[in-house]
Amino acid sequence: ITADNTDFTSVTFDNTASTAVFAAGDPATKGFRVGDVVRFRVDEQNAERVRAVLRTFLDQAASNPVVSASANEMLTRSGLQASSPSWDKASVLQDWLNNRMGTIPDPDGIEKITSPDELFTSWFRAESQGNPLSVGEDCDGKAVALAAALISVGIPAQVVLYDVNGDGFLDHAAVTADIDGRPVYAETVAPGLTL
Repeated sequence: ITADNTDFTSVTFDNTASTAVFAAGDPATKGFRVGDVVRFRVDEQNAERVRAVLRTFLDQAASNPVVSASANEMLTRSGLQASSPSWDKASVLQDWLNNRMGTIPDPDGIEKITSPDELFTSWFRAESQGNPLSVGEDCDGKAVALAAALISVGIPAQVVLYDVNGDGFLDHAAVTADIDGRPVYAETVAPGLTL
């Protein structure tokens, strides 16, 4: 099945119902089914559409009270508070997602992003049971969660997408944050790597 940028327009995500609603175009009538992998060619128009979807998802996630409470819990457990310097807060949040949460690849043939509120809720539950690395996401899911957590504590952030192997498809996600007027790159699937 193939589609181009005229087949679908904007999309809105509903984290509670785990659904995506398209403003125009219906993936099901085009032949897409749940679990289909959607790959985006790296041309500027498609990259901008993906960035727009991620911005919408981030806006919704960053204002979610569960995401905010989770980010603040991570900061508190690390000895920080809301008034702590932005660099310190960003470093702590990146450490929690990169080093304390599992990196779990998507199932074969499925591209999924767990909503940040669901990911954090599951992770804190697993952590309380002594098994924090059993819950996680791959690069895109953890990048969305980190960016949402950063935004929820007042640090501007966005998910950035890369064509790592040069095959013309976006295949890696990370985060850039604006910390005290300085752009900072943050990885979420490279244990040991810090800001």
